[in-house]
Amino acid sequence: MVAASPWVQERIWETVLSFAMLPSEPANPSRLPFLLVSKVFNRLALPDYHTHLKLKDTMSTSTLAALLRHHPALASRVRTLYGPLRDEENPFGDQDVDPEGNNRAAAALLSVFWQATGLQRVSRSLTEDLELKSSFRHRSYMFFDREASIPWGAFEALASTSGKTLQRFTKSIETGRNISPMVFARLTAVCVLDWACNTSFIDVPTEMPSDGLPNLSTLQFTSQDPSFFSVLKQMNLPSLRTLRLGNYDSGMNDFLRVHGSKLTEVVILCDILDNLDVNIFEVCPNLALITIPIDHEIFSKALNPKHFSSKKTTGCSLQKIEFKIFSWTYRTKEDIAAWEAAFAGFKPRFPNLREIQIDYCDWPTNERDINKSYWVRWAEMLLKHKINLTDKNGKKWRPRLKV
Repeated sequence: MVAASPWVQERIWETVLSFAMLPSEPANPSRLPFLLVSKVFNRLALPDYHTHLKLKDTMSTSTLAALLRHHPALASRVRTLYGPLRDEENPFGDQDVDPEGNNRAAAALLSVFWQATGLQRVSRSLTEDLELKSSFRHRSYMFFDREASIPWGAFEALASTSGKTLQRFTKSIETGRNISPMVFARLTAVCVLDWACNTSFIDVPTEMPSDGLPNLSTLQFTSQDPSFFSVLKQMNLPSLRTLRLGNYDSGMNDFLRVHGSKLTEVVILCDILDNLDVNIFEVCPNLALITIPIDHEIFSKALNPKHFSSKKTTGCSLQKIEFKIFSWTYRTKEDIAAWEAAFAGFKPRFPNLREIQIDYCDWPTNERDINKSYWVRWAEMLLKHKINLTDKNGKKWRPRLKV
């Protein structure tokens, strides 16, 4: 490059550095050393450095807010914000709440959202949105995993400034009271939404955005106020295809009656499946995949004939059932016996069902283990219904020839 002009040299380095500045979580090596190589590298790489940013606490968010005020040109380059975004909450309660700290965090987030007007993604991490089929974490760990929430005012600011560009939002939001749902009318680009917010919305017909969230394809309920379902029922949601249900609310029944026909994929906890007043396969006739996160001891409950053997489900498009098991380590003989009985009595009425996938399924490799394996027994039970049992990699059991 010695013979090239300075302009050509800079364009080449600019291209190289744009790749070097890509985020790389979970390995997450620091990108900062590239900025310290020279003044030229600093100038060329600085915009890309600020495209995808991890904000681990209130201080880092405040620092970004100040930087954008002093360098307004960088604000238009910010596309992704991920991480806590503010100081984490105390998992043992709110006795140590710092009002001043909360105010600082709210001010910093508001400042960032008002300045960065082209955000495409605000999420917990860089990778969680890519694993939407992963099981919900076991609830016993939730106590120690209280996520830092963003203020409702900051969410409204985000919708106002980046509503036309924001595609993914997976952060929890602080609770508001009697809020207008028109905020959703501004979120025209959102494809993935994890709703973790107990805000209550006013039930006024003129405040219902029927055309809100037009591009929403994946919706997860982590926590919500019942009024949120009233809002969603009034929306058209033409792009909705995937639904993830993390906690039960009676409003889910009417929501499924209204929007169930659009769904092709559902992730639902076993106890929610039991509590629903509607048969999910009836109200979701186009459902091709259902994923059920379970504990090993309730598997027989997950194969409840009430769900899978109803005569009214014969028109369902279901092709695959996934069981995501939280723990297989502490299974007992009683657990295995319950599974055995569940498979023996499993008589599904889905003409298109071809696969049941269980992530802990383990195929034996020698004759001795084959004869002892309950996975093999269960696979052969399912084959009578022309259904394959597969492991986490999608590998199915192939029966050996018998003479």
